[in-house]
Amino acid sequence: MRECPRYGVCAAAICPLDADWSLRTHTAGDEVCRWLLEVGKPGAVERFTVAGLEDLFEVARHSLPAICRRHADVAQKVERLIHRSTFDRGANLVRSRQQQEDEQ
Repeated sequence: MRECPRYGVCAAAICPLDADWSLRTHTAGDEVCRWLLEVGKPGAVERFTVAGLEDLFEVARHSLPAICRRHADVAQKVERLIHRSTFDRGANLVRSRQQQEDEQ
């Protein structure tokens, strides 16, 4: 888990990088791993690749189905956010600011 770029700041109980994730408990309302929320989204491969996180992508992609089967709350959050990428949030913020400046 120490290989995760969010190690030390992430509060998710279930981490795909944790070999023993199946022994952990996730309670409804707990934080969900950012990478689990990202891995199934359209364009995820490209975003992980650009960020240099190809290995993390593969681990998260491989473990996501089993984690979702075991933890319904994680599955619901993944499904709800399937078309909204946090990778893109920064780019959207920059575009929004540029549009505001153009309008002025």
